[in-house]
Amino acid sequence: MDGQTNSIIVKIKALKEDNIELDKKYKQLQKQFSEMHSNCEDLQNNYQQLKLAKAFGQSEEDKKKAYQRLSSMIADIDKCLVMLNE
Repeated sequence: MDGQTNSIIVKIKALKEDNIELDKKYKQLQKQFSEMHSNCEDLQNNYQQLKLAKAFGQSEEDKKKAYQRLSSMIADIDKCLVMLNE
C-alpha cells in the first residue's frame, strides 16, 4: 500500500509541475497574442492612413475626387446629425 501511495504522490507532484509549466506557456502565449493583436491594429491604422493619403494623390483630378468624397461624407454626417436632433 505504501508503494502505491508513494507512486501516486510522485505522479501528483509531476502533474503539478507540468501544470505550472503549462500555465507559464499559456501566459507567454497570451502576451504574444496581445502584442500581435496590437501590432495588427497598428498596421490596420497605418493602412487606412495610407489609403487616405493615396486618395489625395498627385494629380488635380485625384484631389477633386478626394474632395468630392469628403464633401459627400460630411453631407451624410450632417444629415445624420439632423435626424438625431429631431
